[in-house]
Formats: sequence, structure tokens, C-alpha cells
Amino acid sequence: MQGSPIKIQTPRLELIAADAVLARADAQHNGTLAVLLACDVPPSWPPEVLLDVRDHFAQKLEESPGHHGWWNWYAVQKNPRVLVGSGGFNGPPDAFRHRDPRLCCPARL
Repeated sequence: MQGSPIKIQTPRLELIAADAVLARADAQHNGTLAVLLACDVPPSWPPEVLLDVRDHFAQKLEESPGHHGWWNWYAVQKNPRVLVGSGGFNGPPDAFRHRDPRLCCPARL
């Protein structure tokens, strides 16, 4: 990952904002995502709703690296470390500061 990733900690979860490197690793589905997130990625990953948008997220973050935090976030359970979901936004706010959040897409464990 480039620089320090944006992370939010809860007692049971670590929420990690996708940057271009994480998003591209997710889109390529080649095992790199597990290494970068330092967690297990279940065989059911990605959730069906993300199949067609992962490359789009990667492309947007590659075009505008400063927009990490406005696209995809990964939810990693802390103990054991397993990728359990994803959520986020559909890009940065518009001129009226509107932004529609995406609902969390839990991975099947």
C-alpha cells in the first residue's frame, strides 16, 4: 500500500480504506489482497454484488489516488484475521456535498 492507509479500529474489526494498490489486488483476485490486508480471504470473496465494480474502483483510485476513503473499504475481523465484508461510497462528494453510501456486503465464511 502507498503511504499509510486510512484505518478505523473497533474492538472486533479493522476497517481499511482501499487505495489503488489494494483495489487493483482485489480486482485481480490473485491472492495479493490477502497478503496486503494480512488476513485470510475466504474462497467466497468477492461478494456477488462486487464482481462487476472492483475494476472500476481500482481504475478510479489509480486516476485519483487522493480519493482513497471515498470508494471501497474492507472490513477485517481481528481474531482470527479474516476479511468479512466491504462497504464504502461511490466516490467523493459532489458540489452539494452529497454522497450515497454503499451497504456493507458481508462475505460468506
